Amino acid sequence: MADAEAIYDQFESLPACSVPVNLPKGGTTYLYAWNEDTKKSDWRADGYRWRQNGNCNDRKCKDGFLSRKYFKVFDGPKSISGEFTRTAYTRPDKPNSVVIEYKGNELIAGKKCQLF
Repeated sequence: MADAEAIYDQFESLPACSVPVNLPKGGTTYLYAWNEDTKKSDWRADGYRWRQNGNCNDRKCKDGFLSRKYFKVFDGPKSISGEFTRTAYTRPDKPNSVVIEYKGNELIAGKKCQLF
């Protein structure tokens, strides 16, 4: 539970980003915050293709609750890898923010196709 408590505290200690990080490396953790509801899902657009791999809702942590969404990266057109993962953490008392944590080797990830 120590990891969850550290993430819980990061909602207070990390500086808030209003723009999602593009192509983050493994080991990156950041706090994304928004003021407009139209931007609440923007953190998902980080340059990689992901598949949601589960969630854990309202886990008791310190004085509140912490929810998680787990993602595995696409490493090919139809292939998913657990070697690079993303976990998104939310707190009900901080409805306009999410802590995103990346683990593993980002070099195995296939990049999203950018259309211009």
